[in-house]
Amino acid sequence: MLTVREILADAEVGLLAGEAGLDVPVRWVHISELLDPTPWLSGGELLLTTGLALDGPDRQRQYIATLADHGLAGLGLGTGFTHDTVPQALIEAAAERDFPLFEVPYEVPFIALTEQAFTRLVNEQYALLQRSIAAQERLQRIVLGERGLEAIVGALANLIGGAALVFDGRGELHAQRTFRRELPAQVVSALGDELRERARRGDGRGFAPAHPDLAPGALAVVDCWLPDAEDLARYDGRVVLEWVREEPGTGRTVTKTGSATWDPTTSTVRLTTVFEAGDPGEPAVRWVRVDNLRLVSPDELVSMAEAAGLRVEALAGDYDLGPLELGAERVVLLARRS
Repeated sequence: MLTVREILADAEVGLLAGEAGLDVPVRWVHISELLDPTPWLSGGELLLTTGLALDGPDRQRQYIATLADHGLAGLGLGTGFTHDTVPQALIEAAAERDFPLFEVPYEVPFIALTEQAFTRLVNEQYALLQRSIAAQERLQRIVLGERGLEAIVGALANLIGGAALVFDGRGELHAQRTFRRELPAQVVSALGDELRERARRGDGRGFAPAHPDLAPGALAVVDCWLPDAEDLARYDGRVVLEWVREEPGTGRTVTKTGSATWDPTTSTVRLTTVFEAGDPGEPAVRWVRVDNLRLVSPDELVSMAEAAGLRVEALAGDYDLGPLELGAERVVLLARRS
């Protein structure tokens, strides 16, 4: 998780206000001279500007309020253009909101900050993609091996580091696997009861379980893989033969080929997987699957958790809850329902 503090630590810039907000995660770095750039921002961005439109104290104070209210991570003002120094009104407004504000001297180009941040953010997205692909391949091998629902649920429980359960449309439990600790029987029963009631009402929307162990105050854990730049560089659209094996039970030869294309402009990866199975001398049967994956950064994961009504308690880089640092292969998020 890239923070404002980490960006400033390696840059020749001076913090002027908002030290309490330096550990806020940075989702992206954006440059704008608009008086109100928030319609084009989603929150979590570190904004860089020369303050071209900030021509008075009132406007400068309102500018800080607008950015802080929209959830931006901080503001860097480039001096030596419109402003020789950072205006006092900006500093005072930022200090009142604990909103990080720093000066970017004329000698320090904005690109020095953006390149540093983008490299780190792309590495985080690459690691996430690698984790996702590894999980998908593991589940595909189980399905092709016809190992059954219990094996799939067991793999899911290991992948997410938690309990995995499969209910049918009537709320009947068909498979269950826990991870490290058992799920109380009353919790499983409550989930089934709620599913049955929702089925009776014809309510097919997603829901937040009402059982005390899963309702407000309960702990939620999300484990995500973080691809690095080297991982994403491999996704250039080339078709790769991944394996050839014999299908259990039928003896047919099965081949798997795949390709992946990374689009950095949309942070998406298009995965195309082709399975072919057949007996010698017979036409092969082909299955083609196409998945479009959008990569999210750790701070986007935090935003998603908060939007779902969760209060994030920790964002770690491993299962021992160590710090999320550059090169981490995963991000582990711990949150509780508000």
